[in-house]
Amino acid sequence: MSIIIPKANEVLKKFLDEKEKIETTILQTDQSLTENEKMMAAQKAQSEAIEREKKIVEEKNWRLQETMEAEKRSQELQLAMIQEKNEQDRNTLIEENKWLIEEKMKEKDNMMKEGMKKQCEMLEYEIQQLKRQQEEAKGSFLGNVISGILPGVFSRFVKKIF
Repeated sequence: MSIIIPKANEVLKKFLDEKEKIETTILQTDQSLTENEKMMAAQKAQSEAIEREKKIVEEKNWRLQETMEAEKRSQELQLAMIQEKNEQDRNTLIEENKWLIEEKMKEKDNMMKEGMKKQCEMLEYEIQQLKRQQEEAKGSFLGNVISGILPGVFSRFVKKIF
């Protein structure tokens, strides 16, 4: 039995050494996998964060674009309304001046018939003034349209021209 015990001890020792090597290899492999998993998880988290940030930027850009388009539509609508109002005002002024010119000319004709030369000259002057105003009203519409489109100093310059 004494020979069997040392032999058994030797086999047991060999078995335990082998087991220890396998255990060490498994532990190293496990640690290596854990580090790789950590690295992969960190990369995945970073990729997800980048993707979220990209979506946030896209959303902000979309909202900004929508806001700018809505503002542009609003400005175009306001400009159209202003132009329409200016056209109505201009037409009203032209009609009023036309009526006034006709009335002044009738008055002038009546005075001429009655021999009131001085008053006729004054009425003729008033008629000429009204006709100039009417021509200015017709021409100023273009200036108002341009000034509505081109705000600022340039529009003031255009208004002075027209």
